[in-house]
Amino acid sequence: MSNRIFGFSVADFLPENSDVNLYIDLFDALDLEDFVMDYSSQGEAAVHPALMLRTIVYGLTHGIVSGRKLALSCRYDARFIVLSGEQMPDARTFQRFLERHEKRIPAFFMQVVKLAQVMGLVKLGSIAIDGSKFKANSSRHKAMSYGRMVSTLEALEHELKLLRDNLRAENSTEMDEVTLKGEIARRESRRTKILAAKERIEAEAAAKNQTVDPKAQKSFNDLDALPNFNKKNGMNYAYNLGIAVDEQSQIVVACEVHDNCSDQGMLEPVVESVIANLESKPEQCLADAGFNRPENISALEELGINPIIATGQGEKESTPRAVEAFQYDAQRDKWRCPKGKILKQLDSTVMVQITLLHHE
Repeated sequence: MSNRIFGFSVADFLPENSDVNLYIDLFDALDLEDFVMDYSSQGEAAVHPALMLRTIVYGLTHGIVSGRKLALSCRYDARFIVLSGEQMPDARTFQRFLERHEKRIPAFFMQVVKLAQVMGLVKLGSIAIDGSKFKANSSRHKAMSYGRMVSTLEALEHELKLLRDNLRAENSTEMDEVTLKGEIARRESRRTKILAAKERIEAEAAAKNQTVDPKAQKSFNDLDALPNFNKKNGMNYAYNLGIAVDEQSQIVVACEVHDNCSDQGMLEPVVESVIANLESKPEQCLADAGFNRPENISALEELGINPIIATGQGEKESTPRAVEAFQYDAQRDKWRCPKGKILKQLDSTVMVQITLLHHE
């Protein structure tokens, strides 16, 4: 009887201090006009972009990234039911939404960061930068080196010529016409993939004013992925992302995809991205030993940012890699390794850096 007199909604099942309310208020403060204007008033009504976005973002921040898991949560989890406006979108709806608005998503996240800055959550007193590897949807078995691409393309051209000659022959006894056309199509498809990967390697080398390395590899499934090696998984393909977070709130304020597996070259681009996103400079930048090189220190000092970069991995003085383990020979103006051998000077910048660290 009481249910007939007093109506209730799914939101009534959530506690008053639920973070769902924070997300609802947050998305009410954002400008989502670009998302809304992409839809027509005719035809079947779509799920409102604000409902889709806040459901997806809430899932990302709570460890739910799969479209199927999001769809399942929108049916059985009161938090997601409220966020989706009880629309209960399925997995394909989430997928189509992300594909449709792929170019609008970065600007949306910039709005979130700037809103956090206005709210005082992002102070930019100190930022911390680190690199993170994300495995690509590819396999080392779907890759090929540049040198092998060249030889394989030559072999494919020869095979295609023979197959086309057989196809033109009226009395071909090796294969019938249907089989020949299938073999030609298969080889042409493979040639197209290899050519695309070969051209990408050449373009990347030209952008860096370098000659093409015959051992340089590309994955046919994902030309943007980088070859990466680690002791646990061996050789695989991944993306190297440079991420900057505000020290006080731990909010991500910038993210850049780097075209190298090493983190050393991504410090300056990430810092510049922070300045562009928030239109202000941090006071100091924290980074680990992977970013320790003179160019990074000079770049931060030129920007007026105090660099705080680790010089090592915290080795003890007794370890062979510690700076204190090397001895300076004043008579020869050379450095000796822990075993007493003279070190060859390959880079004056590195030797100056070792000297400064030793005297500190």
